[in-house]
Amino acid sequence: MKVKCLTIILMCCLFFPIYGQRKGSIVNIDGSISVAMINGYFDYCHHRQLNDNWCWAACVQMVLDYLGVEVTQSKIVNRVYGDTYDLTANRSDIVNAIDRWYVNGSLIRAKYETRKNAKTLIDNLVSHSPIIIGLDERYSPVGHAYVLTHIFFKRDSMGNMTPVRVVVVDPAQNGDMETSLDWSVFYQKINTIITITIS
Repeated sequence: MKVKCLTIILMCCLFFPIYGQRKGSIVNIDGSISVAMINGYFDYCHHRQLNDNWCWAACVQMVLDYLGVEVTQSKIVNRVYGDTYDLTANRSDIVNAIDRWYVNGSLIRAKYETRKNAKTLIDNLVSHSPIIIGLDERYSPVGHAYVLTHIFFKRDSMGNMTPVRVVVVDPAQNGDMETSLDWSVFYQKINTIITITIS
């Protein structure tokens, strides 16, 4: 009986990943470049935005899906606005859309980061979850929301990190939703950083 129970538990752990198994990692690519990235499971969590202004809702849906909460964009928008209006969202709206969901008895928390710091972003990708990023865009007065999934960086002999490039998931993009951006361009365009943890 004990062997049967242990076998069932082991099978569940193998076939039904829980959040604790979805940590990111840092991988050394060629000795000079490393990449901080979230768990590859996120590839199964991509969602296109369903309305013109719902980039933020699609990003929230992707992150919650990654964390184990299945929810529609309509429900996310309704949670923030009380209806399914096709509206943009500010950083407080995005935090409120993510904050206080539960997964496996644990509370999901979101917060707005005030510092544009590469180390903080890398630490969050590796230790917690994807990061929702708002970038200023020429075509939009309010910007556009993305999910940050990878940061490529160089490390000097003292251990200091110099970011080179990022990969973000664009919920408005057809086909492959991943886009690579040069770090300096990405850094200059950041207007919102939302980090997510589970407590």
